[in-house]
Amino acid sequence: MQINNRITSLAVVAGLAFGGSAFAAELAAGDFFVRAGVANVMPDSDSDPVLGDPNNRVSVDDATSLGLTLTYMLTDHWAVELLGASPFEHDIQAEGGISAVGKAGTTKHLPPTLYAQYYGQPMPNLHLYGGLGINHTQFFDEEASDSLRTALGNDVTLGLEESWGWAVNLGADYDFTDRWFGTVSLWYVDIETTASVYLADGSKADEFDVTIDPTVVLAGVGYRF
Repeated sequence: MQINNRITSLAVVAGLAFGGSAFAAELAAGDFFVRAGVANVMPDSDSDPVLGDPNNRVSVDDATSLGLTLTYMLTDHWAVELLGASPFEHDIQAEGGISAVGKAGTTKHLPPTLYAQYYGQPMPNLHLYGGLGINHTQFFDEEASDSLRTALGNDVTLGLEESWGWAVNLGADYDFTDRWFGTVSLWYVDIETTASVYLADGSKADEFDVTIDPTVVLAGVGYRF
């Protein structure tokens, strides 16, 4: 339901573009363009039991950063695109039987995603497109919180393994000129990782899988070369 609502919102934003003048830049093979804007990552997260108790779970909070896409038109309708961003920083929350811990830690990640896109026929001021591809998420700078260290009575550290998964994309570009345009893009990304909790002596206190599966929304501007 949450994902459907976000797709509906994107469609509404795209529909507003029909109110403008009847101008739309033609796309052609060899075109190259960039998009940049505010990107919000909204995880639909869950985890396996933590510390052996099925009531103990963790979740991952939303994060916002600078998003960037680079697109190359292979034909008049087909393109290849790379999604990148400055690092996103997420809080990791303890839930269920360990909810008293509150914030269990933080992590940063980079989400490069490569995918193929199809662009439909241009409409007044508007280009609609969709894509499918693969995502690689690299986690780094994991930090355990003071409350987690206190709860475990140890100077613990956290580790998150990299993730490979699929991604789908929908988007709309609103042309201001033949080069400048506004853009709204939405992705659903398959991200799963294995989290590890290490004690001060280097031994592993626990290991469990975490599903993140975020919806990502980018709103900004673009430029065609």
